[in-house]
Amino acid sequence: MTKPKKVTDAWLRNLKYRPLESKGLKVDGAISKRTGKPIESRPGQLLPNRYPDERGMYVNVAPTGRVTFRYSYRWPKTAQGRRQLVTYGDYPILSLEKARDQHIDFQRKLRDGINRLRKDGSSASTAPADFRSVAVRWYEKNKPAKSDSWKEANARYLEWAYPYIGTRRRSATDRTRHQRGNHAD
Repeated sequence: MTKPKKVTDAWLRNLKYRPLESKGLKVDGAISKRTGKPIESRPGQLLPNRYPDERGMYVNVAPTGRVTFRYSYRWPKTAQGRRQLVTYGDYPILSLEKARDQHIDFQRKLRDGINRLRKDGSSASTAPADFRSVAVRWYEKNKPAKSDSWKEANARYLEWAYPYIGTRRRSATDRTRHQRGNHAD
């Protein structure tokens, strides 16, 4: 099915997956964190169909036939920003009009400096800014599944570290880590 000049509901209703096999090339220039080499798709692997819509949003058709509305972007908006992907929902549960409305709202928030897509699902604007609050949240989150010796050792370490870096902003501790050459992310 050829893509019309503008995506419409009528076009979406008749949309079917068109087999598209990988030739084993790089996947969107992604780099493996483990090896540092470009990620390659397996030859013969079925790839999703992507049909561009307005303002960077696109219609994604998976090999299973699932139709979703997506937007791929970098955060922060620099060449060093991480690639992120937001999926607004599945068609026909989410209409094209509602997906476009959600996309416009999402872009407004990005423009205002709010990235609602984080690994933990929280907004970037509500994340704690100093080391102590981040450390307390991390410790409380991990504490239930850990042994007593782990709890004691980490509590002692955090109490030792608070006077040195407790009130530093996260960005300051990140810069220090990168200056030392520890890039283990």
